[in-house]
Amino acid sequence: MSKKHMIEDFIDSIWISEIESGIVIYEAIYTDITKSGISTDMILNFLSALVSFADEVFVDEIKHIKLSNHKIFFDFLKHVMLVVSLSDKIF
Repeated sequence: MSKKHMIEDFIDSIWISEIESGIVIYEAIYTDITKSGISTDMILNFLSALVSFADEVFVDEIKHIKLSNHKIFFDFLKHVMLVVSLSDKIF
């Protein structure tokens, strides 16, 4: 018998933030992926800095970041950034 998978089984977190200000518009945390409960603002500010770095230095866009146990995917609209963190156990 196959187990039905819920969104919480593979998505750790979803964030939507305004690109310029870094203000979090939406967040859904299904699994705390941080070691000590680091704030969402700190996570998104760091990810925004990486996005800006790639744009300024390489004139390129980050599509995803691969960690040993997680993948973080990015998508960009006009003024918002969508970030989805997935557990690597589904890949």
